[in-house]
Amino acid sequence: MGNYLKSLDQKGRIKLPPIFKETLTADGSTVVLTRNLDGSINLYPQDEYRKLANYLSGLPKGSQANRILVRLLIAESFECSIDAQSRINIPTNLQRAAGLLDTPQVIIAGVGNFIQIWQPDRYEKSLESLDIDSIGDDLDIQL
Repeated sequence: MGNYLKSLDQKGRIKLPPIFKETLTADGSTVVLTRNLDGSINLYPQDEYRKLANYLSGLPKGSQANRILVRLLIAESFECSIDAQSRINIPTNLQRAAGLLDTPQVIIAGVGNFIQIWQPDRYEKSLESLDIDSIGDDLDIQL
């Protein structure tokens, strides 16, 4: 839970907050990075990513939307290890897709069973564009 502003070094590495490292590495030190449809990067523990990949692999192949979704979330995914300094390396193509190439800082946000990595301006715009009342009505909950 929560979000943190972290530095992105010139080698494409970010240091994970301790709480996220513990959550991500419960089953090992390897995690999976993939694109997100909203312009951020998702970071999954391996077991959570396997569940997602299995679900996506079972989607009907006749739908173009399904094929695009599988391409974005499976073909554009990368396994990486968390190093001894709690850093991960974000591949250049994911940095480009998320608008991180010329950004010295990122926002790391915990969103349940995975983490999102955002370019700070995109993160703020995504929050500003939310219509909380409409979302609450759609979900039939009070926010």
